[in-house]
Amino acid sequence: MKQVVQAMARVDGRWYIGENLIADDAPAECPRKDAATGTGYEKCTRLCRQTGHAEQMLVEQVPNRDLKGAHVYVYGHTYACGACMAALERANAGAVLFPDGVQGES
Repeated sequence: MKQVVQAMARVDGRWYIGENLIADDAPAECPRKDAATGTGYEKCTRLCRQTGHAEQMLVEQVPNRDLKGAHVYVYGHTYACGACMAALERANAGAVLFPDGVQGES
C-alpha cells in the first residue's frame, strides 16, 4: 500500500496542509516498507517522485515559512525523518504530534 502522509498546522487562525504527493504510477506498495526505520528515503524521490515529505510541504505552504510555534499534526506515519524534523525546527514549529502513534526514530 502506498504511504500517504499529511501534516497539518493552524497558523494565525488558518489551517495549512502538506502532503507527500505520491505519483499515480508509483509502485503499488511503498518501496521502503521492508527498510529499517529512518532509511531508504531516496526511494521517495526516485521511485515515487515525491517533491518532499508532508512535513516539508507543510512548511512550503505557510507564509514566510514560519509556523509561529503552532503544533504540527502528522497523519499516516508514526515518526518524522531527520530532514523533516530539521525543516519543522527551522520553521519554528511547536510540538510535533503523531495521532497514529508516537515519535520514533528521527
